[in-house]
Amino acid sequence: MARETKKLVIDACEICQKKHFLTVEYDQLVTTMEWPPKQTTVSVEYCCPRVAKTATYSVDFDGIVEDVKVVSLTLNEDGEKVFQYGSNCSATRLNSRERLGGAAIPIGIAETVEEYQLQFDVWSDGNNCAAADIVKMLAIM
Repeated sequence: MARETKKLVIDACEICQKKHFLTVEYDQLVTTMEWPPKQTTVSVEYCCPRVAKTATYSVDFDGIVEDVKVVSLTLNEDGEKVFQYGSNCSATRLNSRERLGGAAIPIGIAETVEEYQLQFDVWSDGNNCAAADIVKMLAIM
């Protein structure tokens, strides 16, 4: 049994009708020497990155596979990067079923180049607390 990776293109997401790039890992149990090879069709559940709703995509594998898991899901081949701050930095929260369903991969900490400050001018009903916007500091002349 070998752990394999397969890159897929979802031409039209069933939720948003946009193109997504999906990478899955799976265990290849059996491959056949027949032509055409026997195939296993698996419905892969993913979270649409545009509207954060669960969708499914049918994938055909040669041979018999199991334990198919989504490794990444992006809006473009290079992987779209998103800057998050505050409570949204929690990988658990960001990858929850209600948000990105495991599609987000933390890549590191970012730092602004210019001067910015937090402006607490928003109320978060979901967290029942104040929330902040990041705003550019104005130069005082």
